[in-house]
Amino acid sequence: MTTMTLTIERTPRTLSIGGNAVDVEELDIRLPFTRKPACIDEVGGHGGHRIYITETRELTPAEFDTFARSLLMSRDWLAGKGGGTGDGHLCVEVTAPGRPYLYVNPEGSDYARYVARLGCTERSKNVRFPLGFQSKQRVHTDVATINSKEKTMTHTIPVTQNEDWGFFGTMNEDAQAAWPIAMTAISDATSQPLESARVFLDSRHGRHFADSVQNGLYYGQKLADAINAAIKQWMGWTIGRATSKEYGIPRGLPYLTGFVVHCEIVEMSSEDMAA
Repeated sequence: MTTMTLTIERTPRTLSIGGNAVDVEELDIRLPFTRKPACIDEVGGHGGHRIYITETRELTPAEFDTFARSLLMSRDWLAGKGGGTGDGHLCVEVTAPGRPYLYVNPEGSDYARYVARLGCTERSKNVRFPLGFQSKQRVHTDVATINSKEKTMTHTIPVTQNEDWGFFGTMNEDAQAAWPIAMTAISDATSQPLESARVFLDSRHGRHFADSVQNGLYYGQKLADAINAAIKQWMGWTIGRATSKEYGIPRGLPYLTGFVVHCEIVEMSSEDMAA
């Protein structure tokens, strides 16, 4: 698979919280947080908050998987940490080789009360989507890697396979800048792998999503704001009876989530028929 690399900078800052100076590192990307997720599969959503990293907890892959399966369990190393700053979260960064980054705000408790994720988990070949879908899915792993010396993170983004049409073709001169922003934001909002977001954006539905982004640009929004506004709009719409009947998407799902998963299933079905 052809990929591109998105670099996410970490900027050292000193925050004043309760009259105390707290040294943190701020990510230059905002992420959605989920309140009290039971496991990593429940972490997602839309919108974005600032990430202020107070410390990094490095785990082995096995330790990470145990943690990710039981986020509500009490853990001594989270006790009394975290907090909020109005528009951001003070977080413990949880990492492991070959795993996504988790940003955990215990908010003074001893469990993962608020959690954001950067990067997607590996999915098995026989996945039951938490959406009413079930289909075979290719094994796909997308994780971030970090260079501690340079304090940057690299996040691998699949490139478009449809430069002339879909989202990329419709965004015209903004396409190169818009692609990694839209890919990451849609993956985070829908809790689906980046490859699923790529398939959606390359489809005719991705062209319609680009139209929503272009509307925001027309009214003076910055590119990232226009993309986030389009995601909020598409996540606010729900699948109705007619759309469910036409596409087989369960009724009541957020429009964006439904079509991201639908496009992935259609592509996998096409690959199975061609095999």
